[in-house]
Amino acid sequence: MTATQQDSLLAYLELLAKWNRAYNLTSIREPQQMIPRHLLDSLVVGPLLQGSRVIDVGTGAGLPGVPLAILFPEREFHLLDSNGKKTRFLFQVKTALALDNMTVHHARVEKFEPGQVFDAVLSRAFASLRDMVAGCRHLVSTTGRFLAMKGAYPHQELAEIEDHCDLVAVHTLQVPGLDEQRHLVRGDVQGALAAGGAGAAAPRPEGHQKGCEEGRKGGAHGVLSPGCGPPASGHRGPRFRRPRRPFHALFRVGFGGPFW
Repeated sequence: MTATQQDSLLAYLELLAKWNRAYNLTSIREPQQMIPRHLLDSLVVGPLLQGSRVIDVGTGAGLPGVPLAILFPEREFHLLDSNGKKTRFLFQVKTALALDNMTVHHARVEKFEPGQVFDAVLSRAFASLRDMVAGCRHLVSTTGRFLAMKGAYPHQELAEIEDHCDLVAVHTLQVPGLDEQRHLVRGDVQGALAAGGAGAAAPRPEGHQKGCEEGRKGGAHGVLSPGCGPPASGHRGPRFRRPRRPFHALFRVGFGGPFW
C-alpha cells in the first residue's frame, strides 16, 4: 500500500465522520472505531477478490466498495444503493478522492440493469444468501462469483442456498483489532443459473461434501470447497483523529501477514 492510498483511506474516514453527523450513514460514531470496523473489515477481503469488474450491492456508506477501490485502482468498482442520502455521499467521496475506477448507482438491485455484467457481486450484511443469489443473478457473468461478507458462520443461510447456488468456499477472516467472527462466503454463479427460479438442485463439484465438513470445523481459513457539498448540522459529533500507528502496522490479516 502506498502513502497516497493510506492518505486516501484516512480522507475517506474523515468524510464519513463529517457527513455522519447529519446523514446517519453508519451506527459507528467514534472515528477511531471506524478503522477496524469499517476500513480493515472491508480490506480483509482484498486477497479473495476476482475479476476486473466488481459490484458492491447495498453498499451503504461505501463499505466495502470505497476502501477496495482505493486499494485496487486497476479494478473497476460499481457501488449500488437505493438510499439517496448515501449515494449523494458516495458521489462526494468519488469527487473528493478522484476515484476514477469507482461508479455510483442510485437504484434498487432488482431494477438495476447494467450495461455490462460483472465478474463478482459483493455484499456486506446486505441480505440473506438466498435473497442475494436470487436478486443479483442478473448482474454477474456466467463465470462470475457471489461474495457475501458475514459475521458468525451462517449455518442456516448456507442450508437455504443448497439448491440455488454451488458453494465454492467459506473463508474465516481475521480482522486486526476486532475480536468478532467474520466470514466470506463464495458461491459459483453457474449453480445459480442452473437452479434458476425453479429451485432445481445444481450439480455439486467433486469433494463438495468433504469440503463442507472440513469448513464447519473452523480454522484460520475454514474453506467450503459487501456532487454536492458536505451537509450542514448543528451537531458536531466526535472529531476525527488520525491514528498514531502507521497503517502498515494496523493492516494485518490472517493470510500469513500483510498483503500490500
